[in-house]
Amino acid sequence: MSLYGEVSQDYTPAAAFAGVRIEITDPDQTTIYAHGISNDEGTFVIDTSGISDGTPVVVRVVPPLGWLVPPGRAASYTHTIGAPHPPGGFLFWLIACFQPASSWVHRVCWIPAWGVTVQFHDRQFVPYFRCSYPGTTFDHYLAFLLAPSAGRHIWAFYYHRPYIPR
Repeated sequence: MSLYGEVSQDYTPAAAFAGVRIEITDPDQTTIYAHGISNDEGTFVIDTSGISDGTPVVVRVVPPLGWLVPPGRAASYTHTIGAPHPPGGFLFWLIACFQPASSWVHRVCWIPAWGVTVQFHDRQFVPYFRCSYPGTTFDHYLAFLLAPSAGRHIWAFYYHRPYIPR
């Protein structure tokens, strides 16, 4: 018997994500019963033959460094071994984000269908506006990671670009 599912980059179901660890744990998430790694198609299959039917478990994703499960998406599922899978298996979605040291840039993310997405904050560091820059690539996101100042990077490369409020 086994559990199966898929890991994709958020908002782009066809963008498979290889090499992501998926764990099957006890409900308290203190004991790992089994684990697997997503393949080049983003799918995973985890052998559960060593876990008794009727055992309650948690199926959870362990995002790689710099990636996270976006708000509104599941980071884990509760399941009972031997029960039917959800239609399509267990689906996990990930996005790449980082929070720069900036007086007005709150977070910079790479969301494949949207491009580079920037969230700004006010003087009290409360997030208030988010927009994406169409036509940007993952390389543009990586340039943000290397930029000494996220705010100056926006002024130099994004201030005059069209954007979409999100």
